Amino acid sequence: MSTKSLIPIQPIDFDIAKRAVDEFSQLREVPSSIAPSQLNPGTGEGATLVTAVQHRQPASPIKKLTLELPRYVVKELATRALKNDCTIKYIVLEALARNGISVKDTDLLQDGRRTFVSP
Repeated sequence: MSTKSLIPIQPIDFDIAKRAVDEFSQLREVPSSIAPSQLNPGTGEGATLVTAVQHRQPASPIKKLTLELPRYVVKELATRALKNDCTIKYIVLEALARNGISVKDTDLLQDGRRTFVSP
């Protein structure tokens, strides 16, 4: 029979963990997952993380389209997107608009991932 002694599990102080995560998030400008109902309206505490990043949703409903393109075309699209600091989707929509396809200006977002708002 084994005579190993069991090591007791120490309780986790979730307040310390939450503070560490919050400090890291503020330092790195990571968007917060604070619900508006959790904001303190008197002090505005928490509002800076919520408003630091705005997620822009396209103005129109999105439908996925899968294309098979030559590798060199995809590589050039990716290179151009990186060079112009935009997305491949933007380059494709812009090219379609130049060729007579109607594309709304609200759907032509250079970077549809996030729009950072300066504090």
